[in-house]
Amino acid sequence: RVRKQWYQRRVRGTEVYSTHLGRWVHMDSCENAWDRPLVYEQGWKKKITWVIGTSVHETVDVTYRYTIQPAEVRSRRETRDEVVQQLIARFNTSRYRHTSPVKDALNKRLAKELTQMVLKANQGAQGGVEYEGRESGSLAWRRERGETSDPTLGQVITVPDQVDRYTIRYSPASDTYTTGDGSILARGFNSLAYSNEDVVRKVEYDWNMVYLARRTNESIATIEWRVKCPRPVSMATINMLHTTFNMSVVEWCCAPLTTPDLTYKEEFSEVDLACLQGCTEFRLIARMKSVLPADNAWQHTQLFRVKLDGTDAPFEINLEF
Repeated sequence: RVRKQWYQRRVRGTEVYSTHLGRWVHMDSCENAWDRPLVYEQGWKKKITWVIGTSVHETVDVTYRYTIQPAEVRSRRETRDEVVQQLIARFNTSRYRHTSPVKDALNKRLAKELTQMVLKANQGAQGGVEYEGRESGSLAWRRERGETSDPTLGQVITVPDQVDRYTIRYSPASDTYTTGDGSILARGFNSLAYSNEDVVRKVEYDWNMVYLARRTNESIATIEWRVKCPRPVSMATINMLHTTFNMSVVEWCCAPLTTPDLTYKEEFSEVDLACLQGCTEFRLIARMKSVLPADNAWQHTQLFRVKLDGTDAPFEINLEF
């Protein structure tokens, strides 16, 4: 069964009933989104008012599937909830031509759906999920509409004073940065990035994998981290993992901020970390590029690919002073 999803007077996407999951699932083919209903509110920064799902069987107010701010949503409405619900009920009554067993099954499923939506809306966002901005349309148009998820630039990883050793790790599974003892430094891969051009966090639910990749339809993407130390580095050990397919390339650079000409290597193991000895500030850059055109070329360069339930940290910086 399929529903059209009406949002702010426009058809925004689709909902499909999954017999395997036993519930309705959000889909948006333009955004390559599956089961990510919060992408409009949390990624596009849209002010949700109503979201209505329609099918040949019924019309349903599905707003609470698309928000984690139900009180704010209700405050923006110009029509009382009970009025809309009465209209929907009257509309459904006029459309029902089912036998009693079918009608009873639909009503039972609807009651379960409404309960799940309200509970989820009041629970808030899922931890560790990065809701991307809009991907369809030109970048200038998306920025003009305020529908991108451009990160705040200029974040620097600052090593605390009075330490002889320091470790920074990042795991895309939890989408957190941690220290050597497991303490959380920050949540979200952008939270400690100095700059980001078209890098997003991708989740493969079918393969149970997660990684950083290029935004859909972008041939090049770059992300940079900067580290500031209280004293000169005496030794640095850095591990960065990536995966490539179909002749695509990931290029790495690691150098002191004072280095004028940057050199990139296709394997991080080839990066000369000896240049960090004696410096107090350095940059780490990953650049992903496609060689062959393809609809799914963004998948051909992957940073830090791990299992969704994994505990590995494929991004690790170890410093000694």
